Amino acid sequence: MSLTLGCDPELVCRINGRYTPAHNYFKSHSSMGLDGCESIAEVRPGYSESPIDLTTKIRIILEYGHNKVPKLEFLSGHYTDDYPLGGHIYIGAEPKSEIINSMDTLLCSFSKCVDDKYQRAKREKRIR
Repeated sequence: MSLTLGCDPELVCRINGRYTPAHNYFKSHSSMGLDGCESIAEVRPGYSESPIDLTTKIRIILEYGHNKVPKLEFLSGHYTDDYPLGGHIYIGAEPKSEIINSMDTLLCSFSKCVDDKYQRAKREKRIR
């Protein structure tokens, strides 16, 4: 079975440690684009069959964003500068319920292990 991977991590932009809206620097429909609210930057590397290829694309896009506006800083997490952040990991596979249920369990467990507890708590409080 062939799997494809994709993602769209969201980032807060800062200049000199202060928040700045991403729409001042990036366009909606580009690889270094905007999340739906236009305040948040979004990295869009497309799909790949290789996690190494996908992370390489992410790095290239982040370098592009930095080269376009060298003084711009990118921050990620669950909740940064009063913005709930996120993004998605996309896994393309033949949609069998066993795969979907297994991935839900695996990724939820993994997320609880690696997430910053303070940021996760702030984000969960805001969502409810």
